[in-house]
Amino acid sequence: MGQLTAGIAHEIKNPLNFVNNFASLSSELVDELQEDKVDAYGEKAMREIKKQYAVLDEKVLRKVISKIPRGALNKKKD
Repeated sequence: MGQLTAGIAHEIKNPLNFVNNFASLSSELVDELQEDKVDAYGEKAMREIKKQYAVLDEKVLRKVISKIPRGALNKKKD
């Protein structure tokens, strides 16, 4: 009976379940924060990629237009 009482008293003084639950909750919160951070980086990367594609599209378009003979642009179809 003394050992049982000592065991119960030990559990009351050292609430392992509280510690485990707190650690689990903290881990979940860290995971959520990491996901938010990753999402923010992903969105930033997509904006940068879109900017780079816009620059590339402009360069390609200018190159294509520069190869069209000037007279072809000025002629009107009847």
